[in-house]
Amino acid sequence: MEWKYSMKPFTKWVGGKRQLLPQILGILPDKFNKYYEPFVGGGALFFELAPSNATINDNNEELILAYKVIKENVEELIQLLKIHKENNSVKNNSSQQNKYKRKYCPN
Repeated sequence: MEWKYSMKPFTKWVGGKRQLLPQILGILPDKFNKYYEPFVGGGALFFELAPSNATINDNNEELILAYKVIKENVEELIQLLKIHKENNSVKNNSSQQNKYKRKYCPN
């Protein structure tokens, strides 16, 4: 599968490989048949390589669920995130904004 877009991790992960990418890329083989990522985390190396044949895994079930939802139902996820933003954003919630202003900016 060829991607139209450059994909980036959707989250930063403790112990992630993002800062090590230049060193890791320098020692990887030019070609490989299948990419296996046993502890994907934020997926920095996976997204950088964008392999056409890959298997990702992680111990964190919630993280893997997030990847599955993004893969299988991203449009619904985007709609739910928009609703969440509308319902929970201080910028979009004037009563909540006023509460914070009174608490932190009393003058």
